[in-house]
Amino acid sequence: MAAGDPQCGRERAVWTTVILAAGLLIATAIWGVAARAAKMKAGTAAAESGQFGSLAPGSKVKVVVAVESVSPEGLIHGEVLDKKSEEDYVHSRKAVNIRSDAATTFVMGKQSDLRPAAVVHVSGKLLEDRSLRAEQIVILTGYVQVQER
Repeated sequence: MAAGDPQCGRERAVWTTVILAAGLLIATAIWGVAARAAKMKAGTAAAESGQFGSLAPGSKVKVVVAVESVSPEGLIHGEVLDKKSEEDYVHSRKAVNIRSDAATTFVMGKQSDLRPAAVVHVSGKLLEDRSLRAEQIVILTGYVQVQER
């Protein structure tokens, strides 16, 4: 094909469009990940068992929980875990109820991964009844170890 050939011009336009679309998709994905990471860090208190009880209703909370039961309505009952290191947690014997719904986002897993013995990192808001309304649940099962005190 010659440089002035109309077919060559159309192919160049198609490839330019494909490359621009791919670049836009990649940029959107990077922006989305960065926005979620910033949202996870913004104004949220990491709570261990001793701190959890002293937080005021309405507080944004991050807590690691060993799941004990999950109801079909999205009520999760579990135990707050205390952090020893990034991979090691210990039982605290402090119970917590977590409410999840269709607005709750899941990371590193899906809702079906919520089952007894699962370990999850929950970000959400503390409600008046001391339960936690989950905004995000990160499935940590298989990535962390839980030890007895």
